[in-house]
Parts: sequence; structure tokens; C-alpha cells
Amino acid sequence: MTKQEVLTKIDEVFGNLPRPVQLIRDPKHCCECEEHEETLARLTPQTISIKEVGSPAWDPMTFASDASFHYFMPGLVRMALEKGEESFLDQFLFHLDSGRIDEMNSEQKAVLADFFWFVYETMPEEVDSKHLGDVEWARVIEKLEGRWK
Repeated sequence: MTKQEVLTKIDEVFGNLPRPVQLIRDPKHCCECEEHEETLARLTPQTISIKEVGSPAWDPMTFASDASFHYFMPGLVRMALEKGEESFLDQFLFHLDSGRIDEMNSEQKAVLADFFWFVYETMPEEVDSKHLGDVEWARVIEKLEGRWK
């Protein structure tokens, strides 16, 4: 499987989801949530970049609704496939491991499992450089494949 094939599969499964009206779970919660809503409102899956979501301390995806997270999935995967400073891989793994997988259907889980196997097999230096251990990878893949107990 190639990088383009991975992106095409992700787009087939997530690319036609409707854009949620409200992107953050509770945009009126505080000033930060309002700013995150404004940030995501300016973006699409094609335009989202590490510039807007790349800081673990200021990442709108942390507060995004599940529908919004799914809507932006093609862009999040694209960023996770980047290398070095442009990679979203560590944050993407964090977001998925924090309960996002539970809200996905079986087709969405399967295509993301394929994505993670692709990354694990073709980008081991990125996995190592982000200090993403086998335990985290195994747990996410097992959740995606329905084997996590």
C-alpha cells in the first residue's frame, strides 16, 4: 500500500461526512473554546494544518466534537503522515487513544487500523523519534480491531 492509497481509503470513508454546524463540544464554555471554534470554522479537511492544531498546549482538536473530529479526519491523517516538525502523529495517536475510537463505526475503525499498520511498517523512524512505544501502538490498533479488553 502506498501513502496515496492510504489517503484515498481514508477519504472514501471519512471524506463525505457533513460539516458539523458546531465544531467544538461547547464553544461558549470559555474564551479558549470560542477561539478554537473560530479557528476550526475557517478550516476544511483540505486546509487544516499543523499551524492550527500542532501545539499540544493549544490544540482545538482536543475540544472538537466527535463529529468534527471525524469530519477533519482526512486532514488529520494527512498531517500524521508528514515527517519531522510537520507531523501530527503523536497528537493524532493521543486523540484516538482518549476515547475517540469508541465513537467510530466498524468501517472507520478498519481503515484507521490499516493506516496505523502502514505507518508502523513504513515510518518506523517517525514512530521512534516521537517516542511512541509499542504499548501505545498496540493498544490503539487493538481498539481499532476490536481486540482491546
